[in-house]
Order: sequence, then structure tokens, then C-alpha cells
Amino acid sequence: MALHRDEHIEAATYAGVHRALRRLRGSAVGKPCAAPRCRRLADGWGLVSHPTHFGPHPDHGRMVRWSIRIFTDYAPLCSSCNNLRDHGGSWSLCPAGHARIAWGRSGGKCRGCRRDADRRRWAARRAGATTGPAQAGEAADGLVSAL
Repeated sequence: MALHRDEHIEAATYAGVHRALRRLRGSAVGKPCAAPRCRRLADGWGLVSHPTHFGPHPDHGRMVRWSIRIFTDYAPLCSSCNNLRDHGGSWSLCPAGHARIAWGRSGGKCRGCRRDADRRRWAARRAGATTGPAQAGEAADGLVSAL
């Protein structure tokens, strides 16, 4: 018995949903990517709506999200756009609120978030350099170096 477009499947696992996608909807490879302003070809099916389930991935154990509504919640996506959706946010904003069109992305990750993470890392490095072991030893001896 074939499912209608508004029905969902009974698969309860990430792998089960992806098997059902391939069985009921076929391959998404070579179809146009469904993401806005993307002109690439899809590499597979990607979740484009809200997930119905969260759980560990069967291969690597990291938490993943999936939906049992395979006819409405999945669309053909290229690997870059699929990565963008997997990291959260929306088509227009990253999870931190950066506008994707202004900042762009690299490997599906927001360049604004990468810039902010670099700034935090550099600030921590600078803060660690001013209280390094050599200066801590000088302070303990009561000596101050004149640089």
C-alpha cells in the first residue's frame, strides 16, 4: 500500500527514515537543490522543516534530527545547503543571528560566527600571554622588568 503525500512513515530511527526516503521517493542525486538562490545539483535528501525526532546517529553517535514526514519535510539539497541546515538557523539567519547573505558561509558554517570565535580565541591568547609563567615568576620575586 503506497503512502499518500500527507501521510508519514512509521520508521523510528534516523537510518530507517533515510531508507524509507530512498525507497518511497527515490534518489535525490542530480535534482536541482531546493535551497533559495542555490543553483547546484542535489547530493541527497535534506531536512528542510522542523524535526519530529532527535537521537544519536547510528555511525558516530552525535545527536542528529530527523522527521517522519518524508513527503513534506525533506527536499533535494546539495551538500553545502544540507550542511547549512544541519548546523541550525534558517535560510536567511545563522543560529547566532548573523545574516547569511551579508556574511556568507564557508563549508555550511557562518563566516560571522567563525570571525567571532577567532576574536574570542585571540583575546584569550592575548590575556594568557600577559599572565604567562615568566611574568608570574617575576611577580613572585618582587622584580619588575623594564621593557
